[in-house]
Amino acid sequence: MFRLGHHWRNLSIARRLYVVVGIMATLIAAELVTLRFAMHTLSAVRAFVVGEGLWSKAQKNAIFRLERFARSRSDVDYQAFLEYLKIPEGDRRARIELSKPNPDLAVVRAGFIQGRIHPDDVDPMIDLLRRFSWVSYLSHAIGVWTEGDHLVTEFQEVGETYRQLLLAPKPDRERISAIEDRIETLNRQLTAVESEFSDTLGEGSRWLESVVISILFLAVLLVETIGLTITIRTGRQISRELAEISDVAEAIGRGEHGRRVPVHSRDEIGKLADSVNFMGGMIGASHRDLEERVQERTIELEKAVRARDEFMSIVSHELNTPLAALRLQIQLRKKLLARDGAEGLGEEKLSLMLESDDRQVERVVRLVKEMLDVSRLNTGRFVLSKEKVDLSDLIRDTLQRFAGNFSASGNRVIAEIADGVEGEWDPFRIEQVVTNLLTNAMKYGLGRPITVRLAREADRAVLRVRDEGMGIAGADQTRIFRQFERAISANQISGLGLGLYIAKELVEAHGGAISVQSEPGQGAEFTVEFPFAPPIAGLRAGDEGAEGVPGKSKGRTT
Repeated sequence: MFRLGHHWRNLSIARRLYVVVGIMATLIAAELVTLRFAMHTLSAVRAFVVGEGLWSKAQKNAIFRLERFARSRSDVDYQAFLEYLKIPEGDRRARIELSKPNPDLAVVRAGFIQGRIHPDDVDPMIDLLRRFSWVSYLSHAIGVWTEGDHLVTEFQEVGETYRQLLLAPKPDRERISAIEDRIETLNRQLTAVESEFSDTLGEGSRWLESVVISILFLAVLLVETIGLTITIRTGRQISRELAEISDVAEAIGRGEHGRRVPVHSRDEIGKLADSVNFMGGMIGASHRDLEERVQERTIELEKAVRARDEFMSIVSHELNTPLAALRLQIQLRKKLLARDGAEGLGEEKLSLMLESDDRQVERVVRLVKEMLDVSRLNTGRFVLSKEKVDLSDLIRDTLQRFAGNFSASGNRVIAEIADGVEGEWDPFRIEQVVTNLLTNAMKYGLGRPITVRLAREADRAVLRVRDEGMGIAGADQTRIFRQFERAISANQISGLGLGLYIAKELVEAHGGAISVQSEPGQGAEFTVEFPFAPPIAGLRAGDEGAEGVPGKSKGRTT
């Protein structure tokens, strides 16, 4: 109700007048619909009265024809008896069908027309029975109607028995007399039923008339009340708001620039109040806006500084570790060379030293490459060089290349690689994705099994890499795919937090998707999907490429 009042105040004055006129017109239309409904219903009651007359007349004519048959023994009279009984039989069929939960209206119409009801009156009668069968008058009338149908059915059966007795070679006078007594009894009962049905319809018609008059009276009263209420309320609201504007305008004229007009609506008066308020508070609003902008920029700058410091701290730590180790190893080499000479070190020992140095250099190179990849991704200078790739062979080669790493970290690899999984991809970038996933699996699942599966599923190649490590909490499973984000703190396991971010960008550049399923302490399974025919994606804004495809380099897809 509050929201409705608020919306009403925001309407323009012209629209409020339109709404008032519209409401009045709607209510008047509702009155006309009610009147139409009442006439429709009263017409149905009239049709039932006519139908009762036809029903009663047909029953009496059937009695007459049966008595005439008793004298004439003519089949013409008996057929006329049966023909008259078709009228109440049709009404009975209509009543029985209407009593069903889902009546067949075609059957109902056919029944009423068989009962000699005018076709124009059939639908109103159906509507009356379906809408108001719960009303006591109509419910009682239907009960009387049902009783009359039972009597007519019995009357027809008695008539058939009467015919057979009359046409018998040796008529049984005693049974004929009993049948004639029963026919007379049924005639009296039917007359009573017809009278009760007619009286009930009369009472119902008078009740319905009083209800219709009451509804029409209430509708007229409602129209007048709503119209007057809306008019008075609108007039008072306009007068009150104009008085407030006048008071504030006088106060501003006296130098009270802090005064403001309460804005109750967004109509013409509300806009006038806004203009007065704007004139009084323009300078203050500009000052507040400037302060808010400075504060927002300060917050953004502080966030950027914190992000820079955090990144520099992580990079410094990650680069310092291999460089410090490399420096110590070089100093050790110098001492050994000074003491034993090159020949004293021996080829095997020198080879081990060089391998150790190579690992540290490789670590530094990998960190630098990750930062370069992130830079290319962020600046839109990243491209794919696609060619036909056997993904099965690529993953097997990558696993073979990692064999030494798996052995050193104590990880047992379970590989289930389907053969012949081929598609158009960038082999270098695909290998980079696989390498990042395997590196993560070794770091977070040290000494535990790693399962690698590759399968063809419909129009996609699906790669799954599962480790048995510490797992990832549900709250972190989206965060870990962002830059510099990891599931655990930096002082527990080394890394910049860029591997999964780069993997996600590379997979999505191929039109694929990457996801993770994990629970803390239950390991993690990363699923990568590469479509065999990915959609062509343009480069980032600002790139220029192949002819007809803005942002796409010739022969490459990003």
